[in-house]
Parts: sequence; structure tokens; C-alpha cells
Amino acid sequence: MVTKNNKQTKIKPERNIINIGNPGVVFEPPYTDEGKWEYEYNYLIKNLKLIAKHETGFVSAYSESYVAGWAEGGSYIIQKIYIGKKKEITVSAEIKCAHNVGKFGFLPSGISTSKTMSIGSKWWDVELDKFWNYEMFLDAILTVIKIIFPYAEVKSIIDVINFMSKIEDIADLYNVMKTLEEKGEAKTIYMNRTKTVSPGFIQITVGLRSCAASAISYAAAVALGQVEKISIYGMDPPNPATITGLHNGKLNIMHNFTAVSEDKNGDNVQYKFIWGDGTESSWSKFVPSGTPVTMAHSYSKKGEYKIKVEVRDNDYHDTYNPTMKSTSDEFNIEIENNFPPYQLSINGPSKVKIGETATYEVTSIEPDDDPIYYQFDWFGGQTKWLGPYKSGETVTMSHSWKDSGLKLVCVRAIDDPNHDGDPSEGWATDWKCIEVDVSKNRNRNVNPLEAFLQKILPFLEDFQ
Repeated sequence: MVTKNNKQTKIKPERNIINIGNPGVVFEPPYTDEGKWEYEYNYLIKNLKLIAKHETGFVSAYSESYVAGWAEGGSYIIQKIYIGKKKEITVSAEIKCAHNVGKFGFLPSGISTSKTMSIGSKWWDVELDKFWNYEMFLDAILTVIKIIFPYAEVKSIIDVINFMSKIEDIADLYNVMKTLEEKGEAKTIYMNRTKTVSPGFIQITVGLRSCAASAISYAAAVALGQVEKISIYGMDPPNPATITGLHNGKLNIMHNFTAVSEDKNGDNVQYKFIWGDGTESSWSKFVPSGTPVTMAHSYSKKGEYKIKVEVRDNDYHDTYNPTMKSTSDEFNIEIENNFPPYQLSINGPSKVKIGETATYEVTSIEPDDDPIYYQFDWFGGQTKWLGPYKSGETVTMSHSWKDSGLKLVCVRAIDDPNHDGDPSEGWATDWKCIEVDVSKNRNRNVNPLEAFLQKILPFLEDFQ
């Protein structure tokens, strides 16, 4: 509670003006660093006390001036972030703040306290309400500190700032400010600013400023508090990735898994698979939001494995933006032994004529019920892998020969353990072959004269 013109006035709470959804990232103490600034004026008497502590979020600014004096300065905490591409961000700071300006004597001037913020090189300064009963304000702070820290030796505002700056526990500092707020001597204030930023490292500062100037008397202004959080809108981590792939896999076989994620800000994303067997993939290259990425992995032991995928966008930084990534739900896969197809058989004619089409039937059993592919070798050229076919399904294939002789018709089978249309990771059988006797076609159409000569030629040879 403070007084103005001898009337008690309760500090009215300010509201956070942000109403654009949840922030993408929230920073709380400890912050990256702290700093201070002050104007150097060569006047008669001035006094400044400017302390900030990034570990707890404490910020303070005390200015005191006497005859023909001017004292102005501020302290602030620093939070560094990394931006991966040019974008618009909104920064919202929440500060639990106690502040007061006091004046005595005649003709004081330039007495004020402010909240400050910067995003990169752009600074903003917003003056706080003025309250004039400096002695009651100081008494309230001293009383609160004595309640929470009974053995604290504090008698002046400078003592208060020194003492509060040495509080190492974030919760202890919060309790001091919260108690002041309950007594009406502090309130939660907000500062919100929007700026378009370019890629690279960006420095955000949040703090308090005080200014006290006097002509022929004395003036003082103080602001102190705790920066409780800094929220950033327009920097959101990617949504957790969705994983697709087989839930039942084979031992020592490469299995493909696909991950995809959407980024709220349209940033590019990259993926890393955590395979559940103590290994993980490297990070993929950056791809546009919503673009699937597929990686393959094999397991050397049977069992159940839980796969996860981490996804991060181009705002991620290990030190300054570690929250710009997300982790998927677990994707389970059961790894078992892989067995090749068996009972491979081939049936068809063993004697054919030149140019005659011969049809052969093949079948096999796949113990894992994987898709089956077949490859034929006509000993004049092999086919590609043909399929997929079901276990036990009869498959037919036809062929004809242009020359006579003893031929081989061979076939082999392979499974597709990944069920992805690519049997290259499967287990193939040995070749299964049958012999085919291809003979000349004696029933083909011939010239009548040629046929007559063929019949009498042996008799003519006997009379020679």
C-alpha cells in the first residue's frame, strides 16, 4: 500500500496484452547474462545503484540526486536466442516489480521509473506510474525482508538492493516480491514488443530504469523486481513426428522407417532416429516442413525395440534455443528370425518343339507369410524379380526357344521381409531346375517339291 497526497492508493495490476495463443518458447531464470547502463553527468552530487542478476532474474535501478544533480541508469537481464530464418517475433516479458519516486524540497524535475526492453538493436522504454510516499514504500520493503530473512541487516534502499542481489535461490527472491505484491507494494507488469528479425543470434534485454534530477533540492527514484519469464511468440518447436514402418521385423535385415512433422512457423526441419538398441542415426539434412524422411536400420538381436524420432527446426541451438525440438511417441517393432521360402517346386513340359510356347508353374511356402518374388533363368537370359505373390500361390510363366537342344529351366524364390516392394533385403532360395528337350519341328509346312525330293533322295543314292 502506498499513499499519494496523504491518501492510501492500491497499485492496480496491469494485464498481459498478448492474446495470440500460447508462446512457442518461455525462458525463466537463470537467463544468459546481465548488464547495466548509466548516463554520466558532471553535476554536483549524484548517486546510482544498478544491479541485475541473471541467475535469479533480479533487476534494480536506484537514482538519487541533490542540488543541480542528475542521476539516470538501469539494469537488465539478457537472454540470447538464435533465429534460423527471417521472421517476425513477439517478445512478452513478465516482471514482478516494486517502484517509487520521491521528492523533497522545491522544484524537483525529471523523476521517473521505467520498464525497458530491447530486441536486437531496437530499444523501448515505457514509464511506470508515479508514487510519492518514499518513506512508506521503504518501510514496507524493509518489513517484508525482515519477515522472510529475520537476520538481514537492511536500513536503506541501497541496503535492500545489495541484499536482494545476493539472494541465490530463485524461490526466495520470488517470495519477497510476492509478499510485497500481497501488501500492495508491488505488482506484475508486462512489456510486449514485436519485431522482424534476421537470421543469426539475437539479444533480448528486459530491465528497469530510474531517473532522478533536482534543481535546488533532493530527488530519488527506485525500481526493483524479478523478471519471472520471457515468452516468445513466432518461435515454436516442430510438432512431434509421426513414424510409420513395420511393427514386425526380421533379424539382420534393413528395415525402412519414415518420419514426418509439421512446423507451426513453416520452418525447415531435420530428423534423428533413436533406434532403441543403444544407437541412433545422424541428423538428416533440413527439409521443408511436412516433408517425410526415411531411414533404414537393422537389428542384430531378437526382441522388442522402441523407436523414437527427434525433430528440430532451423531455430534450434544447443545453448540458446534447446527447446526448439520435439520427440515423438514410441514406435514398437518386434524383431524375429527371418526364414527363406521353402518347398519350391516347378512343373511343366520336359519336351517341346522349336518355337512352341511352354508354360511352367512354380509355387513355394513362406514361413513368415512375407510376400514372395520369383526369378526365372531360361539360359538365354534371366528375368527380373517378379511379384509379389502370396505364400502357396501358383505362378505361371511361359517361354519358347529358337534352337534345339537340351535346355534348363530354373527358378528361385525370395521373400520381402520389409513388405515394401523391394526384395533386395530378403532371403533367396537356391535355384530349382528341370531339363527340357527342345527338338526340331518336323511338322512344319514345306514346299511340295521339297517334300517329294526328300522322299526319293535316298532311293536315288542307292542307284549311284
